[in-house]
This record gives sequence, C-alpha cells and structure tokens, in this order.
Amino acid sequence: MGDLDRRFEGLVRDHAKAVYGFLFRYLGSAEDAEDALNETLRRAHNGLARFRGDCTERAWMMTIAANVAKRIRDVSGRHRNSRIEEIGKDGSGEEEPASASDPAGEVMNRFEAERLLAALPSERRMAVWMRVGLQMTDEEVAAALGVPVGTVKSWIWRSLVQLRSAVASEAQGP
Repeated sequence: MGDLDRRFEGLVRDHAKAVYGFLFRYLGSAEDAEDALNETLRRAHNGLARFRGDCTERAWMMTIAANVAKRIRDVSGRHRNSRIEEIGKDGSGEEEPASASDPAGEVMNRFEAERLLAALPSERRMAVWMRVGLQMTDEEVAAALGVPVGTVKSWIWRSLVQLRSAVASEAQGP
C-alpha cells in the first residue's frame, strides 16, 4: 500500500462521517447524500497528490463536498425535504436513541430546528451547519466555502438573528 493510499484511508476514516452528515443535511436525502459522498471521495482520491496543505484536510474535504452538493442541487433543480426519522443528532443520518426523559419533545425540537434552518439561504445554511453542527472554525468554513472569514462571520450572525426572530415570532403566536 502506497503513501497516498494510506493518506486517503486516513481521510476517509477521519472525515467521511462528518462529510456525509453535511451532505445529508444540505441535500435532504440519504440517497443523494450517499451519491455525493461517493463523488466527494472520488474527487478527493484523485486530487490528494495535489493537496498542498493550504487549509486543514477537513476544510479541503468540505470544500469538495460543498461543490459536489451545489452541483447536485443545481442539476436536479430540487431540494427534497429531510425525513425527521433519518436525521441523527450528529447529522450522519444514523438513528440515535430518543431521549428517555422527553422523546416527543426531542423529536419536535429537532423537527422545528430543521424547519427553521431550511428557511435560511443555502450558503448561510451550509455555513451554520459547518460551524455549529460540525464545530468547524470560521477559518475552516471560509476555506471550505471559498469565501472570506468575515463573510462567514456575517452569515452566521445574520442567520442567528433570523432564527431568533423566527422563534420569537412563533412564541408570540398569531
């Protein structure tokens, strides 16, 4: 096994689950996320020899994944809604046990969070998910999305303002 093969296996081991979670959240279906993950891994394997290390491996993988996801959404012209039962807390799509204290409340909270996030523009939704869901740094998100760090910070701030406003409006009722 060559050095590139070992590096690629390490990338898959260290980042594939997070990449899949991001793709699932963005594309909204397990089938599309699996296709996008396969394409992302193919592109990463083909480009690994050219990876210069200008950013972290995780940011590089997320850049590839974001480009693949955008292409899939542009080509398909659709965004399927996620099925709430497919969404794990970690975004992987794997089932997780419901909270023993309030399983119905946990499902509703997850459903509401998904619904509110879906209202964000796609770039901002990607940034929020990478920053909050995957706990990437602002710099990693910026590298992955190909935008300045200030743009990422602005997107996150505006998204949080929009989400807080939506929650406050719903709390007040009609």
